[in-house]
Amino acid sequence: MAAVCIAPQEIQEGDLLAYAEGAALAAVSAHVAACPHCQAAVADLRLASDVLNNALYRASCPEPAALLRYQNGLLKRTERRRVQRHVERCAFCQVELQQLAKDVLPAPILPTPFEQLKASGRRLLEALALPTPTPALALRGEEKRQVIYQAGPYQVIVTLTPPAAPEQPWTVEGQLITGETPPAGQGHAFLLRDDSLIAQASIDEFGYFALPLVAAGYYVLRLELLLEVIQILDVELGVPPKIQNPKSKIQNAS
Repeated sequence: MAAVCIAPQEIQEGDLLAYAEGAALAAVSAHVAACPHCQAAVADLRLASDVLNNALYRASCPEPAALLRYQNGLLKRTERRRVQRHVERCAFCQVELQQLAKDVLPAPILPTPFEQLKASGRRLLEALALPTPTPALALRGEEKRQVIYQAGPYQVIVTLTPPAAPEQPWTVEGQLITGETPPAGQGHAFLLRDDSLIAQASIDEFGYFALPLVAAGYYVLRLELLLEVIQILDVELGVPPKIQNPKSKIQNAS
């Protein structure tokens, strides 16, 4: 680099950076064309800019493996939404997904949970809560809360036990009842959130089940029996009323 600028008074702060980015005034361009010192300074600025751009290039884009899983529908719901929002505004990822669509074999079409249920020959029964009085202490979160649901010939008594402290887990217990003798039983209980399995337990011969250590939130309770599957969509554990329940619509089959 030349030792000094030929006319320092002609160059203001930011002029050389503007020249390096192609946005300089004509007077600045004329100065740089005649000044070896400023030409070398512009070269250094462009080199630094290239290094920074390379370091930041697609820094916010998902990893290729994440795009591949997104392309094949293998991401969980939250991650899928995050990647989808990014892809909608990122031309680079859109091009990469188009290339993946050409290079990768199409993913097999997996049956939906309802299709799997229908293929198994079992009925899906969506349970409805029956009106039941709520103890006064339960309103303050100091007592167990019990809800009774009706699903076809079945009743499901669900008992929700709050934790001793807010940060501790809940316990979900229940009993499945019919008018049959012996009583309904012999199956499995599954607690799901956002289509992910959170807890599971066996239903004993008397219809009892217990799902301990459950964090606060909204859940779907699914009871799988030999011939029926009972779905309870509105299990709420310690969620403030102002938060809307993000239930998913589940098709009924009879």
